[in-house]
Amino acid sequence: MATVSEVTMQDIKRDLDELRGDLKQMVAGGFKAREKLADAKSRLWKSAHNLESCTEEQFKDAYDAIRRQGTRAVELGRENIEKRPLIILLSTLGIGLVLGRFLLRR
Repeated sequence: MATVSEVTMQDIKRDLDELRGDLKQMVAGGFKAREKLADAKSRLWKSAHNLESCTEEQFKDAYDAIRRQGTRAVELGRENIEKRPLIILLSTLGIGLVLGRFLLRR
């Protein structure tokens, strides 16, 4: 018949073996979690870089479009002034007079 101390020692050994197994699983899980975290970090950086590239391209395209439209507007304005300089001058004078009256009333 086994004594109480032998049973207790066997229980302790079995518990220690279970704890070792659990600890191995936790450590392995920790490494897996660390790998998953590194993978997620890598994918996040790639996504951020892709977003930055797309945004930069869209900004450049918008800037170029605005620049072309502005250049075209200036060219049209110059053409109109060359075609009808007297009408433009009188229109500008009239607008200036109207604005001047409104501003002087205040």
